[in-house]
Amino acid sequence: MAITVGGTSITFSDATTQTTAGLTTAVTSAVAGNGITVSGATGAVTISQDFYTGTSSTNTSFPVGSYIFIYANGGLSGNRNSTVVVKYDSTFPGLYTISGGGTTISGTWRQRGGVTANCCTPTNTFGALVQRTA
Repeated sequence: MAITVGGTSITFSDATTQTTAGLTTAVTSAVAGNGITVSGATGAVTISQDFYTGTSSTNTSFPVGSYIFIYANGGLSGNRNSTVVVKYDSTFPGLYTISGGGTTISGTWRQRGGVTANCCTPTNTFGALVQRTA
């Protein structure tokens, strides 16, 4: 969704506009990058962030910044913030994994933290939150 900030109003990509309450002066500066663009002609600031809104169970490309919870039978590979390869789990449909076979999900993913459960079969079942960073 793109959001444009200009003067004392904010315009969303669906063409709705909202006046910024309490703002008595216009935006005077903004830094471009990471989804933010600044018009040299008008000074308008546009913020474009991408979110996956699809419903495909076979999607292999998520926007940068996306999170996925993965299953890791046999253990997590690496420390927090380490790079991991995320795949569809070929044994358990509906799960993502960093262990075992399956179709690879595109992009660079980092493991943000994990959990373990010794309650299940197979024992020592692990899960982790991973984030796409590139």
